[in-house]
Amino acid sequence: MKQAFTARTTGEQGVLEWFGLGETVAIGQLIEVIRAHHQLDIYTVGEHWCVQLFDPNVDANDGVSCISEGSSTELVNALYDALEWIYDCLTDK
Repeated sequence: MKQAFTARTTGEQGVLEWFGLGETVAIGQLIEVIRAHHQLDIYTVGEHWCVQLFDPNVDANDGVSCISEGSSTELVNALYDALEWIYDCLTDK
């Protein structure tokens, strides 16, 4: 399992920089930044890691629907996708 996400494109690098992160980001850093903006749930299905995002003021354990969901065979990629979704929402993209 990859332990860090490294930006491969200028777009990915721009997202990381917008959140004050470097070109290479550890899994823990991604989780901390995501958590600063949303509640999150991380789980696995088969070979895939799944990340669900919830409104920051909602308890994700109360059976509420998520506002974003993504998955990848690499946890770090699923986390980056969640971060990119947050970036798009915050920058109205």
